[in-house]
Amino acid sequence: MSKKLSNGVFRGRPFGGVGVFIKKSLATCTSLITKTERYIIIKLGPIYIVNVYLPDSSVCGRDDVIADICSQIENCVSIHGNECIVFGGDFNL
Repeated sequence: MSKKLSNGVFRGRPFGGVGVFIKKSLATCTSLITKTERYIIIKLGPIYIVNVYLPDSSVCGRDDVIADICSQIENCVSIHGNECIVFGGDFNL
């Protein structure tokens, strides 16, 4: 992003990043499980919420990145057993 901004005024949408807005009244029952540049996992009461931003799979060389991200999410989510898990985000598939 720094390289892009150093070339002048930025037009269009920025690159990547994820976030989650939590209503103030739900903040006490919300906890952050993990976050990276490409995904964030929070627990809201008994529900795990995964917000993901995957790269465009049509670009060569991105399959390994996508597989790695999915593997990391699977490892994090699998330790929670039978919990309810909600996936959302920009899958670019």
